[in-house]
Amino acid sequence: LANFVTLRKSDKKILDLCTGNAPVAMFLAMKSKASIVGVELQKEIYDLGKKSVIENGMDKQITLINDDIRNISKYYETDRKYDVVTCNPPYFKFNDTKMVNENKIKSIARHEIMCNLDNILEISKKMLRTGGVVALVYPVSRLIEIIYKMKENNILSFNFRVPSALRDEV
Repeated sequence: LANFVTLRKSDKKILDLCTGNAPVAMFLAMKSKASIVGVELQKEIYDLGKKSVIENGMDKQITLINDDIRNISKYYETDRKYDVVTCNPPYFKFNDTKMVNENKIKSIARHEIMCNLDNILEISKKMLRTGGVVALVYPVSRLIEIIYKMKENNILSFNFRVPSALRDEV
């Protein structure tokens, strides 16, 4: 994701939803001088990200928040603060008939148990400045749904890139 997101020199603030242990935030910090906020729900994963950010000397540029992404507004007085919103979300829809990893941490990271595409797009719309960029990673099989839901959320301009490793599958 960090290699495919469009960053502009004018970008000052980046929000990384579902940041996990902060790899996207850290890669973006190497490509930009922007202030980066990562939000991660799972305490164990957040702790790993916090440690990694500190050990790599990026704690002045990257701030991590351990909370549900739906609570992001409580940390700021105003919305529409970010130039870029990135998200490497849980890819798979959750239903009881699908096989879900028994490891709770992995199942929450991979399946839409605690957040879904609607949540991510609603938050992105609320937190993005006019003209901001949303960058998501999803399987191509969900592309039509993503386009539909982006339109539903008035996110009308976006870039779609297929990594070269996946181009034969599209």
